[in-house]
Amino acid sequence: MPDNLQSKKTQLRKERRERQKTKGKTKNYFFLSISLIIAILITLSLFLPSITSTSNQPNQGGTNRASYKSGVGSPQTLMESAKHKDGVDIEYNTVPASSGDHWSVWAKCGFYNEEQKEENTVHNLEHGNIVMYHNLTQASQIQELREFTNDLNNSKDWLIVSPLEKLPEGKISMVAWGVIQTFDTIDKSGIEKFFETYKGNIFSEETRSVGRGLPCTGTPTSMSK
Repeated sequence: MPDNLQSKKTQLRKERRERQKTKGKTKNYFFLSISLIIAILITLSLFLPSITSTSNQPNQGGTNRASYKSGVGSPQTLMESAKHKDGVDIEYNTVPASSGDHWSVWAKCGFYNEEQKEENTVHNLEHGNIVMYHNLTQASQIQELREFTNDLNNSKDWLIVSPLEKLPEGKISMVAWGVIQTFDTIDKSGIEKFFETYKGNIFSEETRSVGRGLPCTGTPTSMSK
């Protein structure tokens, strides 16, 4: 076989081997890229839901207020603990209760005819909800209060209204976490100002940790509505 023919065949074999090596590397890079993309997608699917649930979820009209507003209610001394103590009757440092330990189940937003346990509603306060307690005895006043509170902006997300026998007769108390304002009558202007100022506040450690108030649209208490 002539030398030039042999040399050409050798060159062709070499080129073929080089092409095969290049093709193999291309396949490896392709599969590596696909694997990397899949890994990124899996990671995003795990972390995105938790991010959107805390950072991007609408606050449903909440204020995210982080501090007391002078002239709107009176700040109260916070109790040292805010733990879940289910089934325990808790002694609070204010009337009505405005902070402290509480039960793990909170009250659903709404206007209640029967007194709600403060151990439940304090949990609402911790979430940035507003609780209105009253000791009204006249049916006409109670109906007036019901109609008025139903018309408050975002009341279905942030407000619980409950009778409270230990309040003096005729009194109405608006309560946020660590803030109380008591009225002698159905002071619509004052009540609305308190509600609009503090609904969805981030006064408690829990709400500060998530950066927003938590609407009371969860598990209701066992009390009748």
